[in-house]
Amino acid sequence: MISVYAYHMVKFNPSPRVLKNRRNAKLKKLAEVGPLVTGSLVKIQRKCGNKNCRCAKGEGHPAHILTMTVKGKTKSVYVPVDLVDEVREWVQ
Repeated sequence: MISVYAYHMVKFNPSPRVLKNRRNAKLKKLAEVGPLVTGSLVKIQRKCGNKNCRCAKGEGHPAHILTMTVKGKTKSVYVPVDLVDEVREWVQ
């Protein structure tokens, strides 16, 4: 017969193997969701550098960047047009 003390120890202090199994089950569920990013997808207007282009007169070319914080510093990454919809899903 198991004592009340032993029952509570098993219930509230699971073994490392049980903890690893729980962690792996949760990671598996997260993997099904897909990539997640803490950041912002921003649409900006950029200049291409061609002095004869319309962007040289103030009208920029649309572009998207993903802005996030890494180790306390803000990082920005260019997002190609064909990946914008996918990255938008990552940040929501």
